[in-house]
Amino acid sequence: MTTKVVAPKLRFKEFQNDWNHRLLGAIYSFKNGVNAEKSQYGSGYKFINVLDIINNDYISYESIIGSVNISDVEFSKNEIKYGDILFQRSSETREDVGQSNVYLGVRPVTFGGFVIRGRAEVEIDPIFSHHLLKTSSVRDQITQRSGGATRYNIGQESLSAIPICTPELPEQTKIANFLTTVDAKISQLTKKYELLSSYKKGVMQKIFNQELRFKDDDRREFPEWELTTIGEISSKITAGGTPSTLKKEYWGGSIRWMNSGELNLKVVFEVENRITQAGLENSSTKLIPKNCVLIGLAGQGKTRGTVAMNLVELCTNQSIAAILPNPTIFNTRYLYQNLEARYDELRSLSAGDGGRGGLNLQIIKSMEISLPCLDEQIKIANFLAAIDDKIMNVKAQLEAAKEYKQGLLQQMFV
Repeated sequence: MTTKVVAPKLRFKEFQNDWNHRLLGAIYSFKNGVNAEKSQYGSGYKFINVLDIINNDYISYESIIGSVNISDVEFSKNEIKYGDILFQRSSETREDVGQSNVYLGVRPVTFGGFVIRGRAEVEIDPIFSHHLLKTSSVRDQITQRSGGATRYNIGQESLSAIPICTPELPEQTKIANFLTTVDAKISQLTKKYELLSSYKKGVMQKIFNQELRFKDDDRREFPEWELTTIGEISSKITAGGTPSTLKKEYWGGSIRWMNSGELNLKVVFEVENRITQAGLENSSTKLIPKNCVLIGLAGQGKTRGTVAMNLVELCTNQSIAAILPNPTIFNTRYLYQNLEARYDELRSLSAGDGGRGGLNLQIIKSMEISLPCLDEQIKIANFLAAIDDKIMNVKAQLEAAKEYKQGLLQQMFV
């Protein structure tokens, strides 16, 4: 039995009927996937695993990487068809458990034991259902029903008990088609962003390998580049510190204080935290001028070796090295771009056993760098900055499109 509920906030004008409240188990039957031996993977039938659910907007036959060698009988018991919904059974974090995706391929595939298949037993638009299951209200219901100690899990019974609201099929299809158009725009911007980023990476490699050279304003060649070190060209290289978090009087002042996570901003003109003069004077942090090149010395994930540049005066924590400007020898934006292109090299130079430790100031000072004359540095920096502007513009459009879609999901569903 279904119960009538109110309509969503945002709706196509031609639809007036109330949406129906029902349980997910009234629409879908659920099944766990194949548990095969290790030797069976790598050949045979295409095989949907958790990464296929997480890493794709939709799952297509071509996007599935894995395969498993099982019998035809086993395959028929665990077949995935067009429109089936796939759920992630378990995760290390509650927020990720039960993530879902839809299979929109026409060729049959199978699925793994860490995945739950949902197959519609009543008529429902699969793309509408795909988006419905990603709304915050449904996601909250799924995570609340997950359990576990070291890992969080969701089972078939818990999924069956998830309450959802659906309109009649024509409205489902209208919503699905509209959101497909929005997804196409997001996909287009994503590809554009990736192409521009790839183009910049290729151009940087050619520039810093001196395969691509610039000429002066009179079309004359610049002098040959000189091999030097960071320590020789910089007036000072320093690291910061963190005022005691137990001293309230050290925090909340007017002095900007940057943590290593904010290196991902790349070009830094604002940071989240502020410290007081007392915090500055009673810690190892230092006030550094604008136009320094900043390098992550340590940190989780990819923070170590990340390069940024500050456009404002600020302090940093102890996990950030600052190469202070020396405008008579190097252009800061050139040095930033040069080291940005050497991220993998910076990671490999880490101190410690097997390169697993952090960077340090001595390693950075000893890094070799090929330095063109100042005028060529400026031309290189301006050229790469223009590409960066295009990349950031596309990134801003992409983020705006994603935010727009999230707003639609909250308003077009109950």
